[in-house]
Amino acid sequence: MKTRKGPYGYFAVFEKDNMQPVYNYALDIIENTSQEGLLKAFDEEKRSGLEISYDFSGLFSISEKDIINTDKNTRRKAIGDLFLNMIGLMDILLPPDRIVLNPDYIFYDTNEAKLKICYIPIITEYDNEISSLGAQRLEELLDHPFFSSSLSGDESSALIYSVKANDENMFKETLESIKKPVKESNSHGKDTALILMILVSLAVLIVSTFLLDKIFTYILGTVFIGLMIKILIDRKRSGKNEQTDDLKNERTKILFDNEPEETETYEDLFSFASLESLEDKSAYGLYARETKIGSDRFLSDIHIEDPKVSSLQAILTHEDNSFFITDCSQRNNTYLEDRALIKDKKYEIKNGQKITFGEKSFVFRAN
Repeated sequence: MKTRKGPYGYFAVFEKDNMQPVYNYALDIIENTSQEGLLKAFDEEKRSGLEISYDFSGLFSISEKDIINTDKNTRRKAIGDLFLNMIGLMDILLPPDRIVLNPDYIFYDTNEAKLKICYIPIITEYDNEISSLGAQRLEELLDHPFFSSSLSGDESSALIYSVKANDENMFKETLESIKKPVKESNSHGKDTALILMILVSLAVLIVSTFLLDKIFTYILGTVFIGLMIKILIDRKRSGKNEQTDDLKNERTKILFDNEPEETETYEDLFSFASLESLEDKSAYGLYARETKIGSDRFLSDIHIEDPKVSSLQAILTHEDNSFFITDCSQRNNTYLEDRALIKDKKYEIKNGQKITFGEKSFVFRAN
């Protein structure tokens, strides 16, 4: 595709030299669209073939700095609506694989606070399923700053995984969760109170230098500095705890599978887990709160004989009836569902998912 400025606005242009594969039903929809999220399009037959122009006059590219810096909850709702609209295209028999996921051709309507996309009306052999959106295409899109600054890593992973697994229900549930407002940090109010307290304390300290002996001034100054250090340390710890709690809640709400309906069966579900080798079907039980995996027999609870596996490759943890994996490898070659994990970042794992250490693959089983 390319961008063209015309006398009446700006257009994204798609050219096709052979008109035969054009999907007339889809072309009719995007030309006369009232379909939410699609850019209105116009077709023109030329000597070289067919040209389809998508009108984005008055809209802004998602790459523009002012758009990326808009309110986070507004961006999240726009993203949720955009992907739900993609699912809606399947309801009118338009396969998702024809959606243009290039960030250069995704536009933001500031008046409606909505995202709009191009749909290319070309006949394909793909099924009308969410998996045809393409997990790799989606992953590349979600790496764009507009999306990465709006969504958490767990939310992006859940969307990519649901497309890969062709799980439309999970895709929808994740998007509905994304559309809900997230709590804004109250750090501004805390900073104001901290600054005010420091100013008052400094004023008291300055006054004391004139009214009290030097020994009392030194004592008061020492107490003041000690209090400031303690307040700063407490604030830092509090921020870390809040972040940990938020991430934990996100994983509980979103990741990778539907939650069991009954709490009683939830604990039974994760009372035992194992890693089953895809090579020889041997299994390793996971009983402890923390299980270390690697090539060093002394460091590891589960020993893997493989030159590409680090001495300490990964750590599996069992917390609050859920299982998590953390990559500790030197080569960053621990994979969850063939997706490389970020080192030292904790990921939740679910029953039936594939985990690969180096070149050794296992299936995680939770019973």
